[in-house]
Amino acid sequence: MTTLTKCLQAAATLTADPMAVRKAGFPTVPEFDAAIEELADYLQLDGERYYKAYARAMESPDGQLLYAARSWATNPEPVWKREAPVLSKSEQAIADAVAGYRKIHKDCSSERALIKVLEARPELYGAYEREKAGQ
Repeated sequence: MTTLTKCLQAAATLTADPMAVRKAGFPTVPEFDAAIEELADYLQLDGERYYKAYARAMESPDGQLLYAARSWATNPEPVWKREAPVLSKSEQAIADAVAGYRKIHKDCSSERALIKVLEARPELYGAYEREKAGQ
């Protein structure tokens, strides 16, 4: 069973029984994140940039179901205990743009802000792709 299938089944169960979160085997936040990425991979068209497929995945009924269930899932390790990842120059530029967008649009989630920033400034994603290709 793929992560996507497992998380979709758990999300569907959650809508019928909110106590399903407490049952053993309920997916964690990282598993839901992986399932959303898997859904985006599935929806990505040939030659399409990944962030556009990710946006469509988040707007799809399955993506919305996964994201809603993700908010109920447990996170195996608190954020403050995790080691901060080292960001490349292009990743830092994207992170700064997202932070700026969220300062203006306070009710916007990080995921939605990322999509909006990359749609408005595709050169940031282009720099990221070039940087990754050069590694």
